Amino acid sequence: MKIGCSTYSYRQLFADGRMNVYAFLDKAYELGLDGVELLTGMFPTEKEDLIKIKRRAMDLGLHIAACSIGCPATTADEKQRAAGMESSKKWVEIANFLGAPALRVDTGGVPQGMEIDQAFENCIGFFKELAAYAGEYGISLGLENHSPISNTGEKVARIVQGVGSKWFGLTPDFGNFIGRGEEEGYKSIEMAAPYAVFTHAKLHDIGFKKECTHVPPCLAEKTLDFQRIIDIFLKVGYSGYLSIEYEGREDPVTAVPKCVKLLKQYV
Repeated sequence: MKIGCSTYSYRQLFADGRMNVYAFLDKAYELGLDGVELLTGMFPTEKEDLIKIKRRAMDLGLHIAACSIGCPATTADEKQRAAGMESSKKWVEIANFLGAPALRVDTGGVPQGMEIDQAFENCIGFFKELAAYAGEYGISLGLENHSPISNTGEKVARIVQGVGSKWFGLTPDFGNFIGRGEEEGYKSIEMAAPYAVFTHAKLHDIGFKKECTHVPPCLAEKTLDFQRIIDIFLKVGYSGYLSIEYEGREDPVTAVPKCVKLLKQYV
């Protein structure tokens, strides 16, 4: 497996002007990462800017592994769906230009008053069209478990099977599944793993393993059993990215290097 990092991990630094996409790429290189994930809204998308971003990544030997967007896939509003589809297709083109083989997507929320089965139907229809377009560029869509219709293994499997495209899979977020209950979460990870095209290694609270006798001692994520999670993905033959999404209280400047060190213990 490869280790990457999402710009989301440094969202506060981006928000207050301490970091931009170029500084992020420099930091990723400094940390010895294999690649990066770029979120919509966190980098400019004019062609001249994309050229500069692509060149900086190349100069640093970094792979732009994925871009990340949201989609209004569940809405029944035709204008919103059309605008969302147009925007999503442009992001397929942006990912292709940057050399990113994956595009993380989301379903959007379930509109008030909509039956859950209708939300699934709308979502599947939206992603069927988008996956067909993405396939023309060789881009794989990876749905993140991030909404009421994608927060369990059963639900994401239903969507993937409904879309029925080799260009549509999952971006399992480990923490989002575990947040629904520990054992249920690990079962959902097991169900999602075979469909993974990308992953989000969610990290919140990193400390030292109490039982570890190594010097220095090994690191552990206090809210997730990463050894168990890694073993699940190894079992299904996943060899893609673990993209760090740090959501803890510690400053990412000091926390993300710990995240990298932790993941390197497993891959």
